[in-house]
Amino acid sequence: MIVYVTSYDDVPLSYEDWRDEGLTLNMRRRVKEELESRWSWGITIPSDEHYRYVLQLTVDGVEVDLLLLPECVPGGAEYPAWEQHQLLMQPVYDDPEGAVYDQLRERGDSAALTEYLKSISDEVKAVVRIIKAWYKLSVCEDPDTAVGSVALETLVLAASARLESQHSSGSKRRPSAKLRGNAMKVELFLEALRLIDEVVTHGSVVMVDAGEWGYRRELGMRCARNWENDKVKIIHPIDPTCNLARPRKHKLTPDWQGLVLKARELLHIMEEGTLADVWHASTLGLTLNMLALHCMEKVVHSAHSAATLLQRVRRHASNGTQRK
Repeated sequence: MIVYVTSYDDVPLSYEDWRDEGLTLNMRRRVKEELESRWSWGITIPSDEHYRYVLQLTVDGVEVDLLLLPECVPGGAEYPAWEQHQLLMQPVYDDPEGAVYDQLRERGDSAALTEYLKSISDEVKAVVRIIKAWYKLSVCEDPDTAVGSVALETLVLAASARLESQHSSGSKRRPSAKLRGNAMKVELFLEALRLIDEVVTHGSVVMVDAGEWGYRRELGMRCARNWENDKVKIIHPIDPTCNLARPRKHKLTPDWQGLVLKARELLHIMEEGTLADVWHASTLGLTLNMLALHCMEKVVHSAHSAATLLQRVRRHASNGTQRK
C-alpha cells in the first residue's frame, strides 16, 4: 500500500527532504500513532535501511507494508504517476553510464511498476501467483533467506517475453503457434523454472521490456556498473540501476541455490514424469494440495458463518413472532 506525502506539519516537502532519516522516522512515528488511535492493528516501524519508508501493519491477520513516498508532481496533475516517473527516471535514461542506484528514486517511482503490471495478461499473472505460492509454501525454508517477491515476478515476466520471442521466430524448441489458456500457463511455468536455473547457475542478466514505462535492454546494459559484480542479476523493469537480487547489508543472502535445486527437481518431474508424479511426488503437487486445503477451509468457514447468520435471523424472526 502506497501513501504519497506532499507536506509534513504543514510544511511542503521537497524530494531531497526525504533523505533526512530523522524526518522520515518521525513521520512514520506520527502515522503509527494516528493509526493506533483509530484501529487496533499491529504496527511496527522497521529499523533497517531497506524499510526506511515503511510501516509494517497486521490487519485481521494479514501482513501489509504501508509505504510512505514523496509526491514530486504538483497537485492536480492529469497523469501524476506518469509525470512522477518522467521526473525521477528521465535523468537515468538520459545518462545511463553515469546513473547510480538510488533507493529513494526506486521507491518514489513505485507507481510506474504498478502501472506497467496492469498491462500484463491474466494468464501471466496467474503463473506469477503460482510461482510465488510454490516458492513460499514448498521451497522457502527460512524467511530470513527468502528470495524477494518482485524478483520472482520479474523472472516470470522475462520467461513470458522469451516464450513470445520463441513462438514468433518459430524456433525448433517451441512451435510457432501461440499457446493460450492452461497450456500456455504450463509452458510459461516450465520456462520460468528453466530461467531460474540459467540466471543463478550461469549469471545471465534478466531484463524485461516494460514498454513506455521502462527501457530497452541496450540502455539497461549501459547501467551495468551498478550490478555487474553481483552473482544473481534480475534487473528492475523500471529502474535499470536496480538489481532486485543485489546483496543487502541488513539481510542474509537469499538461498538461490536451494531455489535452483527445487526448480531442477520439479522441471524433471514435469517433463519426464506422469501427472500422478506431479500431483503426488513434487513440490508443485504439495503446493496445489495446500492451496486446495486452504480454499476448502475458507469455504467451510464461509458456510459456518452463513449458517450462524441464518440461525440468528431465524431466532430474531421467531422472537418477533412470539412478541406479537
